Amino acid sequence: MEDILKKAEQARESLIPSKSEAVYQKEYKIYLDWLTRKNVMPKDVTETAFLAYFQELSETYSPNSFLKRKSKSYKPKKSAVLSPKDVIRFLKDAPNDIHLLHKVVLIMGYFGGCRSQELLNMKISDIEDRDSVMVVNVPESKTGVSKKFTVAS
Repeated sequence: MEDILKKAEQARESLIPSKSEAVYQKEYKIYLDWLTRKNVMPKDVTETAFLAYFQELSETYSPNSFLKRKSKSYKPKKSAVLSPKDVIRFLKDAPNDIHLLHKVVLIMGYFGGCRSQELLNMKISDIEDRDSVMVVNVPESKTGVSKKFTVAS
């Protein structure tokens, strides 16, 4: 039995990514507090308790995929999206002395297809100037595969 407990603990430690552990622990504490308010001991938790908890969450938060049947009237918030015309107009018309950084980030993100974290991880050394074009290396992507793109000057 001791061997099984050790293996279970190793599995538990490897299941939660270290950068997400604080978020999971916070949510677990909220769940335990909910159990306490409902006078349910953690050892007595059943599927019924989980369903009741998720039902209460679905009344407060936007639904997750397993609650989609319950969310037929839910309308997600649509993010504002720049059209290609808006992007070109901003790049041409916005003054460089005020918006140069925004223009660089926009070019790298929009035309390079970079995620925000990829832009944050990028360094000057990741950009190679080749006279008429700049070759940009995105070293750390979400997929773990590095990518490159060019920006014509």
